[in-house]
Amino acid sequence: MKNATPHPQGAAQGAGQSRLTLRAIIPLLRNAQQLSGGKWKASCPVPTHGRGRGDVNPSLELWEQDGRLRLKCHAGCDSRMVYRELARLAGHSRTQQPEPRGGSEEPEGLTLQQFGEARRLDVEQLRRWGVSDALYNGRPAVRFNYWDTDGQLRAVQYRLALEGSERFKWRRGGRPRLYGEWRLGEWQAQGAATLWAVEGVSDALTLWHAGLAAIGFPSASSGSLAREFWSHAAQFERIHLAFDGDLAGEQLLQAVARECPPELRERAFVVRLPAPHKDPSELWFSLNTDADAFRAEIQKLGNSATPLIDFPSFRVSETRSLLRPLGEIIASRGIGELEFLDLLGAGNLLVRGCTTLIASHPKAGKTTFLVHACRQWLQEGLKVVYLTEETGVIWRERARKFPELENLYLNEVGHASPEAWTEAVREMTPDVCVIDVVRRFLNLYDESDAAEVSRALRCFTDLTRELPRLALVALHHTRKGATIREASVLDATGSHAFVGEVDAVLLLLPTEHPRQRVLAPVAGRLWHATPPPLCFELSEDGTEYTCLGEAEPVARETEERVGKQQVVYALAQLGESTAADLAEWLQQNEGAKYTKQWTQVLLNALVRGGRAIREGTGKRGDAYRYRLPDDDSETQKLGKPIKEVSEFSSFRNGDADFEQQLQLLQQGELGIDADEAEQLRLVWREASARGFPAMWLGDQFVPRGRVGWLEALPLIAAAAEQALLLLREQPPPPPPTPRQQPLFGT
Repeated sequence: MKNATPHPQGAAQGAGQSRLTLRAIIPLLRNAQQLSGGKWKASCPVPTHGRGRGDVNPSLELWEQDGRLRLKCHAGCDSRMVYRELARLAGHSRTQQPEPRGGSEEPEGLTLQQFGEARRLDVEQLRRWGVSDALYNGRPAVRFNYWDTDGQLRAVQYRLALEGSERFKWRRGGRPRLYGEWRLGEWQAQGAATLWAVEGVSDALTLWHAGLAAIGFPSASSGSLAREFWSHAAQFERIHLAFDGDLAGEQLLQAVARECPPELRERAFVVRLPAPHKDPSELWFSLNTDADAFRAEIQKLGNSATPLIDFPSFRVSETRSLLRPLGEIIASRGIGELEFLDLLGAGNLLVRGCTTLIASHPKAGKTTFLVHACRQWLQEGLKVVYLTEETGVIWRERARKFPELENLYLNEVGHASPEAWTEAVREMTPDVCVIDVVRRFLNLYDESDAAEVSRALRCFTDLTRELPRLALVALHHTRKGATIREASVLDATGSHAFVGEVDAVLLLLPTEHPRQRVLAPVAGRLWHATPPPLCFELSEDGTEYTCLGEAEPVARETEERVGKQQVVYALAQLGESTAADLAEWLQQNEGAKYTKQWTQVLLNALVRGGRAIREGTGKRGDAYRYRLPDDDSETQKLGKPIKEVSEFSSFRNGDADFEQQLQLLQQGELGIDADEAEQLRLVWREASARGFPAMWLGDQFVPRGRVGWLEALPLIAAAAEQALLLLREQPPPPPPTPRQQPLFGT
């Protein structure tokens, strides 16, 4: 592994001090996970990691080699700082610190045997390729000969150490060249169709061990050799650029891409290795130096590589050949008409070949909305991939209720690089890919950093160029205060790159009705095909989600319907009342902020429909009085609305929604029994008294707020006794002040 630092470099200082070992340090680290080859991955302990937010996605890699602890933070933390924190955790305050890079101490030397063992390469085979032991200024060194295509020795490079900035030296009079030029004729004679370009001699030698044709750029700063490389690469049918997955490797890739001749652009491809492998040597280690397995894996990566002309970093000095008339581009690529995917009855929101961002408040129901959309797509025979942050327990309960979800492709792990996620999706070639939520799968340290967000998100948005029939749906959060009337792209949290990189932005917003949501398009590249805000409603039993039509008329209709039901309910309680008294009663008992004028409008509508009776003259001293009809048949007609009003009020002020979820948990052969249901009711009452706090049940997280607890009920039901004990340890919160009234969903 390049740039990995061995620690410590010698015996500890002082009596009684011992060097750090992997076995001693692993139990002290967060999120420690064993990898192949004896390596471990854990969260970096440096306090400043992630700009002080900590290492959320474990990036510290540790292993032992030659009896020494070795480490590397892939996020770029200084190895000396990492080592100091490890020493502090282990209580080794006087353990020797590593020598700073660029220090005065010279490398002690390196033998070919040591190099071969460290890189897990066959020493005898290395000798046959001209690698040998040598001396450099009296110190042992490994010698690499750089012959040209005619076999003439043009340069010699020495390696004096496995790590450190001073590990490489060039023989005086030689200049950097491409490593492996003299083997080009050999590969041509063998009929090799693909040439690999890698960064460093070690990676080239690794690919040679697997029988692959590879040319090595001596270092990341050797982009000046790009023209020479392309002159050799012209002899091959396919060129794979597999440079290191770091900033230096990205810069080398750009330098090589700029010099790519027009006639070779269609033959060149960029290969990205799956995390956590930064280069081919790390992939070689992970496969235990199995040449056949390594060759199969890296050829698989090459076959699915990104064409250089489609790669985001591609830049060329000659642009004239890249510009063509639009008509020719459409004809050559076979670009057809817009192809929409139906979204729960809305036929002009999601477009194949485009990326759509759907944002909403946390716990506002976007996952429920997309789960029902996935059900529809699966029933239509489409292939759907869903990258989820939720646990298998939640998805198991969903699949029990909706068996068609068993055909949904989910991620088995929670953390990987954006490149790894996109590679997995690319292999599946789905019709739809849902990312829930998108920032979870971008490995971001700062979601307000536009450059960082753009770089990570582009990995996903580029998928729609490679898979032109893919509809990519990314779920995201909105800021506080997003409303239907003032919805805009500024409501999305984090950097504007979240909305700048996608093709369309939709906001999923709550309404006064607990089962209705408004989907409002706020930005897009296809405005001629964009509808006005639409209203969707979830059925009472939670089995169907349908589009009711444009949001504004539906909202007016819903507001009037619910208002009538509340007024009828109030009349049933009061017997007879004026409009002013009804408005006051509704505000005090139902929390409905109805003015006298709006209550009067609703009463007039009820009177016209024969659902209420008006008495009095309406003059001063004889205000109109309203009551329900005395006829039994009329009362029966009003029974259903009264029931609906009761359930609607309970959703806002009671537990009807909880009881509905509880009934679902009791269904089926594996449902909970009556005693378990009663225990869950007790847990719910305790949680309600304490404001539904956030808490951990084992390794599962229950979010804060009423909606979060509702969604986590299947998890809570499996550990109700533990949840009850945890709740009773927490004191009930003080009553809220007027300015602390809970927001929607809490």
